[in-house]
Amino acid sequence: MSLIFWATWCGPCIASFPALQKVVTKYQDNPNVQFLFVDSWETGDDKQKGAADFIAKNKYTFNVLMDDNNSTIGAFGINGIPTKFILDKTGQIQFIFVRI
Repeated sequence: MSLIFWATWCGPCIASFPALQKVVTKYQDNPNVQFLFVDSWETGDDKQKGAADFIAKNKYTFNVLMDDNNSTIGAFGINGIPTKFILDKTGQIQFIFVRI
């Protein structure tokens, strides 16, 4: 599983999305590979609509979860986005990439 923490205002996040879409598409039929895009630190009055509009406008097929109160990003101790985690089958973190 891959967890990707991002926001619609994050330039490096947005720059990585075309390549991530290729990877998501490549593994879309593999039940052993999952990608979860966690929208955190989002701005605006309607965060969910803003994220959904961004994903639809760019035709991404990402599975997006909203971290409305930023509790998930806080629980992971993240201090910069994009941050990407690769987890193994048991949920153990195997790799972390942080753009700071």
